[in-house]
Amino acid sequence: MIDVHCHLDDSSFEADLEDVIHDAKAKGVEKFVVSALVDVGVERAFEIALTHSCVKLSVGAQPQSVTEENYSELLLNIEEALKRHPVVALGEVGLDRGREGGDITLQKKLLRECVRLADSKKLPLIVHSRGAGREAIELLLDEKPEIPIDMHAFDGRVSTAYEASRKGVMFSIPPSIVRSDQKKALIKRLPLNSIMLESDSPALGPQPGTRNVPSNLLATLKVIAQEKNATMQEVAESAYKNSLSFFLGRL
Repeated sequence: MIDVHCHLDDSSFEADLEDVIHDAKAKGVEKFVVSALVDVGVERAFEIALTHSCVKLSVGAQPQSVTEENYSELLLNIEEALKRHPVVALGEVGLDRGREGGDITLQKKLLRECVRLADSKKLPLIVHSRGAGREAIELLLDEKPEIPIDMHAFDGRVSTAYEASRKGVMFSIPPSIVRSDQKKALIKRLPLNSIMLESDSPALGPQPGTRNVPSNLLATLKVIAQEKNATMQEVAESAYKNSLSFFLGRL
């Protein structure tokens, strides 16, 4: 398995990161794509990637953090981070209507800039779209980038996701599917060739309010297999193949 989106640089992993990675590898997780966020700080993520060959980096910014004052700085910092270390994707970037703060007009402007930046560098794009799934997908399809796109932890309408999947958009599914009717409905509709696995650690675990870890991809795998009437092996092989293809051989 490949965890296509996680935050192993989060402070909750400072004390036991090695154990978390070791446990996940023992359960079949081969690679971890850590999302380094320039608005939070990327140094820890870069350090982890430099010392763990199984960890790869994507670089982005939380959409709700963008303001008139920091807009140019965020974009510049993303561009600079992309130059510092080999990265496998740009993101997460996107839209967020689910939290206080962050001007949606500025978010859309920054997302368009990031789509064009990713396209120019031939980097896959990982998109955050809390409470703004349709808006994000419409913007992405309007831009028509020639790069793979992943909607991470998509919380929008199943019909919107299905139509996007027909146009090649991918969807990575977190362990919160265990307790999410929306995610289960999403999986029922999406074809297996549109699905990848993510943990979004330390968030979106099987149990609310507890730290999520990459080894919980097994929980995601189990539910997807049940909903798709497939074996866990079939789902794992499909998601693995999809992930290798999505990252354009960079893993």
